[in-house]
Amino acid sequence: MKRQIAIFFTGGTISMRVDPRSGGPVPALSGEEIVAQVPGLDEIADFKIINFAKLPGPHITPPKMLELARAVAGMLADPHIAGAVVTHGTDTLEETANEGAGRQLKRMGVILGSMVPSHKARIKLMAALGAGWSVEKIGASFEE
Repeated sequence: MKRQIAIFFTGGTISMRVDPRSGGPVPALSGEEIVAQVPGLDEIADFKIINFAKLPGPHITPPKMLELARAVAGMLADPHIAGAVVTHGTDTLEETANEGAGRQLKRMGVILGSMVPSHKARIKLMAALGAGWSVEKIGASFEE
């Protein structure tokens, strides 16, 4: 039986697409759309996808960090959840890790920042680490 991992998607570069009206990148992809871009991810674990937000990193404010921390804590209180992964924009990732959701990841968790949209190898690595797998078992590579 595969472990069940909660993945909280908050937006950030990993979810961005170019907005045709503004011409600039905006968080647009859902967690389901990002996970669907990673072949073989379903072999690692079963995922509970939580579309927490579609925000650029700077828009994750302290109140939003607290809300995220509470959501992560609530999910990790479920004994069927083996761990959690939080995707997050890099601009406020450290603050969230230190003051918010990071404190809730006591059992098993990873906070992921990706400066490359839909960086498949990094998602796979973080999901695997959240599931308690080793890097060697999944053959992760950052050469994309």
